[in-house]
Amino acid sequence: MYKIITCILVLLPFLGWHCITWANLPEEEAKIKRFALIVGTNDGGPDRIPLKYAVSDAESFSNVLQDMGGVASDDRILLREPKKKDFFSALRKLRGWVINARPKHGKIESIFYYSGHSDEYHILLGKEKISYQELRNEIKSMDADVRIAILDSCASGAFTRLKGGKMRSPFLLDSAFDMKGYAFMSSSSANEASQESDRLRGSFFTHNLVSGLRGAADTIHDGRITLNETYQYAYQRTLAQTEKTMSGPQHPNYNIQMAGTGDVVITDIRGSSTVLTIPEDMAGKIFIHNADNVLVVELTKPRNRKMVIGLDEGKYRVINISEGKIFESKVVLQKGKNVELKLQEFKETKRILTALRGGKKYRPRYQGFKGRSIKTNVSMPTGFTINKGEIIVGIGPIGYGITDKIQIETNLFLFLLQDYNVNLKTSFIKTHKKSFAVGCKLHYFDLEVSGVGAKFTSFSPYTAFSTKVSQNTFLHMGGQYSFFSGPEEIEDATARSTSWGTSIALGIEHSVSHKTKFLVENGYDFTFNGFRIGGAVLFAWKKFRLKLGVNFFKPKGTGGYVLPVVSVWWRFQG
Repeated sequence: MYKIITCILVLLPFLGWHCITWANLPEEEAKIKRFALIVGTNDGGPDRIPLKYAVSDAESFSNVLQDMGGVASDDRILLREPKKKDFFSALRKLRGWVINARPKHGKIESIFYYSGHSDEYHILLGKEKISYQELRNEIKSMDADVRIAILDSCASGAFTRLKGGKMRSPFLLDSAFDMKGYAFMSSSSANEASQESDRLRGSFFTHNLVSGLRGAADTIHDGRITLNETYQYAYQRTLAQTEKTMSGPQHPNYNIQMAGTGDVVITDIRGSSTVLTIPEDMAGKIFIHNADNVLVVELTKPRNRKMVIGLDEGKYRVINISEGKIFESKVVLQKGKNVELKLQEFKETKRILTALRGGKKYRPRYQGFKGRSIKTNVSMPTGFTINKGEIIVGIGPIGYGITDKIQIETNLFLFLLQDYNVNLKTSFIKTHKKSFAVGCKLHYFDLEVSGVGAKFTSFSPYTAFSTKVSQNTFLHMGGQYSFFSGPEEIEDATARSTSWGTSIALGIEHSVSHKTKFLVENGYDFTFNGFRIGGAVLFAWKKFRLKLGVNFFKPKGTGGYVLPVVSVWWRFQG
């Protein structure tokens, strides 16, 4: 996993603690204009395991630039899982912004950030590649006074190495305003892996980068985070946290070509809409989790030093580990307010809510559906399969992920009705945004009802396609062909019976939280000339799933049938 970040921001001191805007700054400083292109992609192509947190890392970096880095929402481009053509289209748009802003602003700064897969020569956008040399040339040709590029990906040190970049200790710059040039930063050296952490729910490098930008890297306590301070903090914390991982230590790199004098200021805590102050008498490890239990800032706090952290408004849980004890407090941050933690509001707890290097295994609070797709909507199959090694055990259905793209399933409840069944599904395209699958259901059943005995074999191939249409909504489409064949016995007579038909369905899956989904689906059965409409609510707990809903099926010439949908199952990693 390789990431490269190009960041250079030049700032003069901000005035005041709250409601800092560019309009409040001196005339010279107000002429600075900053633009940012931020890219996150979990998909590195069919030969690489999808990342979990590259997109969320990009979102975290984007948020901190908007909150505290002077980048307006209209002056940044955030790409999630882009194709190559979308990537270069965004670069052209960024270049146009820079050119158009030149007559109106005294200094132009551009920031590029990439989080995703890479190899020794390219960043990887799914199956497509962009060479480091091509990317470097694009960034250097920007008509900006300061150009910063940051890559958080495996072997991203090859990007900085193109012109002499190498693994080294943090650099120092003088304090002034006239710095011009470019700075390239990478999360690892040219032959190292950039690593993700389930405990951090992000990469080691970006987690420490963002923590530093929010205030953890403010070593001289002036409320401003410079490029020098950011690199020092990210370098030291990333190296310390990866020294004993299976992939080995990870050394961030940089290459800087700057003219003039100055210290590059990236964020100003005083410009944050909400501020959390950690008092002087608090010391030890500090972990700050947001309402979704995401660890947003992690730092080591020395005693007799006040620290200020810029955060978004909302609810937070703060963990303090000091002298072998764990303390917890909850705090609510409101926009425009400076909230100071108080030691007396912390309560000792026995729970290990996070893990230090070498400590106990981290068990994060369960995130429900987060990171997991559903394999069935109301009743229609989706284009997704369960992951390799995952097991589904329910009141009836049992499923197993043979690989990340192949699953096998049966329903033991139907065995009691002498319906012996198996369902095999394979995904040919599977990303977190879309998936296309084909499958086949096989049934053999032997029933006798009211003197009528029947033995049937059914063969039902199907296809399903799922695609993400918004942040919380998926669209599912599918079709199925069914063929039934078998002898039919009526008293002493035996006849051969065959039937076949097709059906199509369209479904919508909408997440209202990471534990609750609403499902709606429409279908038409050409065999019976009947339509079907249904809806359900799907709930998720730690391993338990519950689906409650109803289907209405109306074949031609009937008044229709109401069919309840009740499914109970457990899903876990085998």
